[in-house]
Amino acid sequence: VQIQKRRVELVENWSKRLNPLLDRLLEMEAVTEEDLSFIKGGGLLGERDCMRTLLDVLQQRGEEPCQAFLFLLSKFEAANFTRTTNLSVKDPVTDHLQRHKDILARQHTPGNYLGSTSGLPKADWFTDITFSKIAGRQVPVQFQHETSVVGDAFRAGRAEARRHGETCSFKDIYRSLLSDSGNGVALLSGVAGSGKTTVIKRLVQEWAVDADTQKIILPLSFRELSLITEPLSLQVLLSDHYNHLKPILPELMTSNQGQLLLILDGLDEFCFPLDFERTPKCSDPERELSVGAMVVNLIKRILLPDIAILLTSRPHAVTKVPQLLVNNFYSVLGFSPEQQRQYFEKSCSSSMIAPIVWAFVSSHKPLQLMCHIPAFCWIVSTALHNGASCLFSDFVPQSGGCVEGMHLNRLQDAPRVLKETKAKLRCLGALAFKGLLERRFVSGLLVPKTRFILNGLFRDEPRSYLASCVPLPHASPPFVLQLLHSQLHSPTLSPERQLNVCHCLYEAQDPGLPQRLQAWLKLLSQEGMGHCNLANRDWSELAFLLQLSPDLQTLSLEAQGLNAEGLRRLLPVLPLFSTLRLAQNPLGPEGAEVLSLALQSPDCHIEKLWVVSTGLGCEGVRILAEGLKKNHTVYDLRMAINNIGDIGAASLAELLKTNHTLKDIRLRDNLVTDKGAELLKEALMKNTTLEFLWLFDNKLSKEGVRQLKEFSKNRPSIDIKVCF
Repeated sequence: VQIQKRRVELVENWSKRLNPLLDRLLEMEAVTEEDLSFIKGGGLLGERDCMRTLLDVLQQRGEEPCQAFLFLLSKFEAANFTRTTNLSVKDPVTDHLQRHKDILARQHTPGNYLGSTSGLPKADWFTDITFSKIAGRQVPVQFQHETSVVGDAFRAGRAEARRHGETCSFKDIYRSLLSDSGNGVALLSGVAGSGKTTVIKRLVQEWAVDADTQKIILPLSFRELSLITEPLSLQVLLSDHYNHLKPILPELMTSNQGQLLLILDGLDEFCFPLDFERTPKCSDPERELSVGAMVVNLIKRILLPDIAILLTSRPHAVTKVPQLLVNNFYSVLGFSPEQQRQYFEKSCSSSMIAPIVWAFVSSHKPLQLMCHIPAFCWIVSTALHNGASCLFSDFVPQSGGCVEGMHLNRLQDAPRVLKETKAKLRCLGALAFKGLLERRFVSGLLVPKTRFILNGLFRDEPRSYLASCVPLPHASPPFVLQLLHSQLHSPTLSPERQLNVCHCLYEAQDPGLPQRLQAWLKLLSQEGMGHCNLANRDWSELAFLLQLSPDLQTLSLEAQGLNAEGLRRLLPVLPLFSTLRLAQNPLGPEGAEVLSLALQSPDCHIEKLWVVSTGLGCEGVRILAEGLKKNHTVYDLRMAINNIGDIGAASLAELLKTNHTLKDIRLRDNLVTDKGAELLKEALMKNTTLEFLWLFDNKLSKEGVRQLKEFSKNRPSIDIKVCF
C-alpha cells in the first residue's frame, strides 16, 4: 500500500540510484537473479522504466520484499547518500555487519495481520509498553505461575513499581542492553500475549538504524534450539544460523565478546533440562556440547563470559534460571490505559474512528481490563474496526465474547493470512499424512487425563463418549445460566474458579449480574454499610467486581458477617487495596490464615489493616504475625477486642524485633497483663520505627502502667497510650 502511494515520488527521486538499490535488495534476498534480469530488460529500458518494473515485481512478491525495500530506502535516507558510487561499503567487516543489520531488520518486521501495520510509518509500528525492573530476581515460587498474575498483573505490578520508582520504558531497556557496560544476564518475563517477542522485534528494528551503538545482536529462539539433538559447538551453531557473519565470527567470539548481545527468546519453550549444578564447565566456543549444556555455560558466564544475554520467558519458567545468575529482571506489565488509547489511535487510519473505538472500549471495564495485554488489545482493535470505519454501527457488542466472535468473523475474510501460512499448512498436512500412514494418531501427550480424553475422540462410535463429556449440547441459555449460578454455591470450587464463573456469567450477559454489580458499587461508595445477609456467592461476585474497579483503594466490609470462607473467596483481590477495614466480622484463626497469605503476596499493597473485634485470639495473632514478618507494606495495624492475651502479645513482640515497617499498633481491650506488656517493651528496645502503641483497657497493674509511661518518656519517638 505504501509503495503504491509513493510510486510517483519513488520513480522521480530514486531511479538514478537503481543499481545500488538492486545490489542491496539482492543481498537481502528480496529479489532474485531472474528478477534482476527482468527488471533491467536486457539494457533496453531506461532508468525510470526499470524503477517502475522493480516496483511491480516487489508488489507481486508480497509484503515481506516490500517491507525490505522500504527499510532500505530509510537506510539510504538516514545515511544521506548523494552519490550511487558511495553506496558500496569498502570495509569488509562493516559490510558484513551492515548486511547482518539489514537481514535481521527484515526478519523482525512486525506481523501485518489483517492490515494492522498497513500504511503506517515505521515510527508508528510499535506502541510503548510499561515494564518493571528489579535488580536480580526475587519472586516467591508459589506466586510465579502465570495463572496467578494474569488477572491483576498490570494493576498491582504497576502500582508496586511506581511506588518504588522501578517502572521503566522500552528506551530504558534498550539503553541498558546496548550500552558498553550492558554485560550480564537480563531476564524479561511476561504472560502469554504480553508482547515479549514484539519487544525483541522493536529492539532489533531500532538497533538496525542506530549508527552509534557498537553492539551486535544475535537472536536465537529456544523453540529452534529444542530441535537440535546432536552435540555441536557454539561457533558452529552461530555460523550456521548467521552464515553471512561466518568470516568474522571467530574474531568477535575471541577479542570482541563485549560487542555481542545474545537474545534467547522463549525459555518456556525449551524442552531440554538446564542442570546448573552438575553440567560440566566449558569455556571453549569450538568444543561440541549438547544444547542444554551450552545454554547453561552461557548463562553461568563460563562460555563467552563478556557477552550480554537477554532471556525471555513466561512467568512459570523463570525458575529454571537461578536468581543469583540474573543481573536485571524485567517484567512486562502491559498497556496502561493511556497506552491503550495510543494503540487504538495508531491502528485506526481514520482520526474520526479512533475516538469512537476507544470510547467504546473504555466504557466497558472488562474489555479495558483485558486490553492491558497487547495481544487482546490487537484482537479488540481488529474486531471493532477495519482501519477506516467501525464494524459495530449496527450491532453493539455487549461482552468480550461478542468481540471475540467479531474478530473470528474478520479472520474468515482474510485470505491473505491463509496465503501467507500456506507453506506451513502444507508442512503440517504432510506431517499429519505421514502420521496417518504410520498409524500414529496421538503423540507427545504427557498428561494422562488429556490422553484419555483425546483417545476417546478416536473411537469408532465417539457420539456416546462426547455425550458423557457434554451432556446437554442443546441446552437453552437460561439453563446454562442456571448451571453457572449453581457453581457459585459449590463449596469445593477455588476462589479463582469462582471468579471465572462470574466472568462466564458476564460473558453470557446474565441480566441480573450487572444490576447486582452496580448495587455493590453503590454500597461500597458509601461511608458506612448497613448489615446485609451475604452468602459465599456474593463474596465471589464482589471479588469479580473489585477486579474491574482499579481506582478503588479502600475495602470497607465492617460488620457484614464476613467469615473465613467468604474472606477466602476475596483472596485474589485483597492484596490490591491500601486499606482493609474488616472489623466486627467472625474471621477467627481461619480468617487470619487468609490474611497472612494476602500479606505475603508479592503484589501486596495493604498499608492499613483494621481487624477490630474479629475473634482472632492468640492463635490468630500468631498466624497474622507470621504473615507480617514477610510483609513490608503494612504500617497501621488495629486489632482491638480480640482477646489475644499475653501469648498474642508475645507473638507481636517477636514480630516487632524484626519488622521495621509498622508505625501504629492499637491493642485496646485485649486481656494483656504486665507480662505481655513487658515482652512488648523489650521488643521496642530493638525496634526504633514504631511511633504509636495503644494499650487502653487491658489488665495492667499500676506498676505496669508506670513502667510503660517511664519507657515512653525515655523514648520521645514513641507514644504509648495506656491506663489501668
